[in-house]
Amino acid sequence: MTRVHGPALFVALLALLAIMRLVAGARSTGLADNEERARALMGELTAASVEEVARGRPPPGLREPFLSRFPTLEERSELGSALISYADDGAYLYALAEVSGTDDAGGQPGFVLRAWPLRFGGSGDLEFQASDDGVLWEGMNCTGRSGTESGFPPPFPDPELGRSNAGWIPLAGAVAAHR
Repeated sequence: MTRVHGPALFVALLALLAIMRLVAGARSTGLADNEERARALMGELTAASVEEVARGRPPPGLREPFLSRFPTLEERSELGSALISYADDGAYLYALAEVSGTDDAGGQPGFVLRAWPLRFGGSGDLEFQASDDGVLWEGMNCTGRSGTESGFPPPFPDPELGRSNAGWIPLAGAVAAHR
């Protein structure tokens, strides 16, 4: 190796490190943007679903015609059942499950809405849950739930929700409407 090769190799390594740092920064920004969009969409879906249930209708499900109100979502009918419907926006998978009504609700069915990344660490890290009580929760996704490969389907509702050490927190500005 000549005297010229050493500094050139050093500069090339510095350039490679800089490029790696830029790629990691862009990826991180993309994850945060996807999570923010999912958080906002969960708020909108929850508010619209709470409104439907408050009118005495059954939970709408993530199907047409309800889904047409959310143009970024595409129905995933191949995953659904009579009680659980799915949709995705390219970054997150959303599921709305109809749950049995309580005596407090006069036996009227309620719902649990969940969202988790399609690719954990690729399209997002966090997961979200809301129900007909209007409270939106954000979870650390401790199981690394990802699309339909890891931890699918999730429990409706998550049994850890509300436990102080479970990684779920209620979000400020959650849907204010209650049944």
